Amino acid sequence: MTYKSSDAGVEYVHLLVTNGLVFRNIISDKNTKQECQKLENEDKPLPEGIYATSVDGRREYCTVESAVPDMTAEEIERLIAMRQARDIHTIKNWVIFFGVMAVVGLIVGVIAAVAM
Repeated sequence: MTYKSSDAGVEYVHLLVTNGLVFRNIISDKNTKQECQKLENEDKPLPEGIYATSVDGRREYCTVESAVPDMTAEEIERLIAMRQARDIHTIKNWVIFFGVMAVVGLIVGVIAAVAM
């Protein structure tokens, strides 16, 4: 994966980590951490391949590696599209469920109002 330094690029890497497509390797070397903190405090870019992240509310630095080295970019795009389709299908089912529940509630309300 090529290094990303823009806000959108860093967000892209964060989403890849969140979706399990890349792994974060937290940097534990104190000298490297201090150097990265110094660069961030001076508003300078971090070294290539190092990203700032939050772990348990603390600022940490990490490198990333592909969690799916056997997948091409096209296959990853298909995987993301399939996950989105699954999520849309789930949302559709919940909307139908709550719509039916609202209609049933209205019918029960009308029957209760008429019965009084």
